[in-house]
Amino acid sequence: MIKKKKGEKKMNKLNEKRSVPGRAYTMIASMAIVVMACTSRVFANSPTPGEDIGKWLVDQVFWIALALVAIGLTVLLYKRAFTTAIITAVIAAIVLFIIQSPDRLVGIGGALFGIIQ
Repeated sequence: MIKKKKGEKKMNKLNEKRSVPGRAYTMIASMAIVVMACTSRVFANSPTPGEDIGKWLVDQVFWIALALVAIGLTVLLYKRAFTTAIITAVIAAIVLFIIQSPDRLVGIGGALFGIIQ
């Protein structure tokens, strides 16, 4: 029987621990896809199913982006990177605003163009 060195045992345990979070993220992503597919309105009896699925996708993208921002800000605040967290929050607020109401972006662009002229 071949004896393993102490360092090799630690590396094997470290590799085992690293694979567990990867599996958890894969499982969570799979569950999110299944939930999104099950709650889809694409099968709704509507005269405009394309518009319904478009609105539904925009709503889902907003909540997914909001969750990612919350996770990112939590990590930054845990690391005590306050300046980076503030910059991230401002940029995220702008991006979430654009995701939530892209029609207002056209109005803002028109107003800025009117100011420039």
